[in-house]
Amino acid sequence: MKNILSLLFIIPFAISCTLSDRNVEQHTISTISLDNLSSNMLDVGSLRLVRLKENQFSQIVNVEKVIHADEDFIISDKSYSKAVFIYDLNGEYINHIHEHGVGPKEFKFIQEVIWDEEHQKLWIIPMDLPKEMVYDPKGSFIEEFKVSPNSYVKEFVVFGKDRFTLNLSHMDFSDNVVLHKKLGLDKSWVPFDEKLDNSPIVNVNSLFKSGDRAIFSIGARDTIYEYNHKTEEVSVKFAVDFGRRKIPNDYFSLPYEEQFQQFWNSNSLAGINDLYEVGKYITFMGLSSEGFEVFIYDMKNEVLYDSKNLFSEHLKGAYIERILGVTKEGEFIGTLNSKDIKSIKETRPIKKNFESFDDIDREDKVLVLFSFK
Repeated sequence: MKNILSLLFIIPFAISCTLSDRNVEQHTISTISLDNLSSNMLDVGSLRLVRLKENQFSQIVNVEKVIHADEDFIISDKSYSKAVFIYDLNGEYINHIHEHGVGPKEFKFIQEVIWDEEHQKLWIIPMDLPKEMVYDPKGSFIEEFKVSPNSYVKEFVVFGKDRFTLNLSHMDFSDNVVLHKKLGLDKSWVPFDEKLDNSPIVNVNSLFKSGDRAIFSIGARDTIYEYNHKTEEVSVKFAVDFGRRKIPNDYFSLPYEEQFQQFWNSNSLAGINDLYEVGKYITFMGLSSEGFEVFIYDMKNEVLYDSKNLFSEHLKGAYIERILGVTKEGEFIGTLNSKDIKSIKETRPIKKNFESFDDIDREDKVLVLFSFK
């Protein structure tokens, strides 16, 4: 687990909700409290399993994002395989993107993989080269654009001809959030903060678009923000109270090595990552010394759940590892933990053929598509 923490560099420590961020609208703020975690179980509605079949290129080591693009799933494994995979909805391999190098059509490391639903384009932002690359939904290269070497884009979503962007502000001390407008002046929000954005550990931002809105989180802030493109306003949607699992206030005063050591030896929870929203539910992930922890928040009833026993009535011995996307049908997409996958037993009928799991290996990747009643 320590190797995972060191390699992924994904510990955006939650320490305080920044309510004084420039231009951020301050409406009534609801709080999600981790100390008030419900002991009840959510009632799962639909449940489908999709096993990702072997491909001729490389084993997927770590599923980091799943995009449902019409007839296919686009799978990001940017940290380990440094590649993007395309599978059909039945888990059959179609294509992959891995052009290692520094020349045209090439990259060494991937900063982010982005799907533009409006224009049916797949974007790859290289971590190491000043350009952005565009592909069609099947992974065929279309074009690439040079960008300024001083551009530090982490992720973006597209609204028509406008681009709503999260920046890596610790690289140039710029505002964290920028709306780049095709017509008119750009707008920006959430200024760089030396304490929240300049920790010795690289922070991870999260961004999810739904219609004319987007929800997002930034670095060490314990805040879920919302952007409304109709009004071009950013507001605080939720404050997340980590309660007893909050990172200690003196944590950032420790030397780098001691920060890691203290985290591994604690029960603290770090980060608001992998934000997704479907209907009245919003999901996010935190990181502890034991691994990833997934939370589901019922916004209508203001109840917080974890995912530990989410499928206990459907798949005995199975649990979800992460939630990494949503389908066009309004299902969440998660990954099934494969450690004890051969011992998982079906307890209720599910739509996918469970017999296909007879020869499954713990290294195989299984997507879980599910909704709530």
